[in-house]
Amino acid sequence: MLKAKKSEWFECVFRAYNRNLLRRRFGALHFRGGANLRPDPRPTIVVANHTSWWDGLVCFEIFKSVGADGYVFMEEKNLRRYAVFRRLGAFSIDRGHPRSAFESFEYAAELAREKSDRSFLIFPQGKIVPDTLRPIAFESGIRRVIDRLLPCRVVPLALAYKFRGEFKPVIFATAGATVPFARHDVTESVVRDLAANLGDLIDSQECTIANDDLEDYINLIQRRYQTRRCLGRMKRPSNDPEDGQAMPSNDD
Repeated sequence: MLKAKKSEWFECVFRAYNRNLLRRRFGALHFRGGANLRPDPRPTIVVANHTSWWDGLVCFEIFKSVGADGYVFMEEKNLRRYAVFRRLGAFSIDRGHPRSAFESFEYAAELAREKSDRSFLIFPQGKIVPDTLRPIAFESGIRRVIDRLLPCRVVPLALAYKFRGEFKPVIFATAGATVPFARHDVTESVVRDLAANLGDLIDSQECTIANDDLEDYINLIQRRYQTRRCLGRMKRPSNDPEDGQAMPSNDD
């Protein structure tokens, strides 16, 4: 398997690039529920719907906005093609080979043992599907991920891309309520409940967007800070409560 090779310096540089890229392609990245994703003493497993190629880059920005030390499961064939993502916390999983998948689960457990407040992003649908598809179905690997990271918590993350009468589409993301796990009791019915929970969160976000009730959302790619702010964070921890809601940028 391919392990992550995270680099704080590279993440900072890539974040400036990623924010500019998102600004060029999208009108905004509206996010709510950040408190649910902030670092916790337990490992955090973030389960997100997979509706676009952009999902990984969007989640990278969300993780950085809340100060999460994030890692992501990525298909091995895709990670070999985009090896740069290893420097951002991606590590491989080969769902077609059980032994290789087991190594990936063990690697995630090793990362959690090293630092228990890390976050792990997984797209448990296993492929890109429309966000309107119901019922949402998770592949079985999510059970093994939870089992290897116990005690842990699972946080659903709903992603959507919408045209709202403007030239550029807008991204919406909502982090739902935490689901704690402490025992080895992750049955198939529990996995179905997690999938249904994510579906309910997607539907709830859809209603919020339709009603134009966006007061609780924060635009993560709005220009508010300079790149030097990011470089400064590499040298010292920040106690600014606003950090993690809007971060540095370069001009287009």
